[in-house]
Amino acid sequence: MTELFRAILIETCTTCTRSCWFCKFGQERQDESISRMDWETIHKILENLKSLQYSGRISWYNINEPLMDRRMAEILRLTREYCPQAFISLATNGDLLDANLYRSLKASGLDALGISIY
Repeated sequence: MTELFRAILIETCTTCTRSCWFCKFGQERQDESISRMDWETIHKILENLKSLQYSGRISWYNINEPLMDRRMAEILRLTREYCPQAFISLATNGDLLDANLYRSLKASGLDALGISIY
């Protein structure tokens, strides 16, 4: 069987702490609403990945700020539970990151954290 994909990026919220000129959050937005993925959808994604015995990269962000979702440590814990062989990563601008949150993310199963400094 061929690999379906090696990496999956999933946004759980549609917001950021910044408004960088090069990003959609820095542009004039047509839709000012903020959406947050519900737990049912998160579980469904993880169940599907588990059924595939997925072992690639799972990143709970795309162009948003993942730490705006206060559930992120729990989402990572579930991800590790459903997909124990996956490589779990996040990228953040660091605005909301502190030592306690970092320890919580690591304890929840995070393998790598990238911090973008502009």
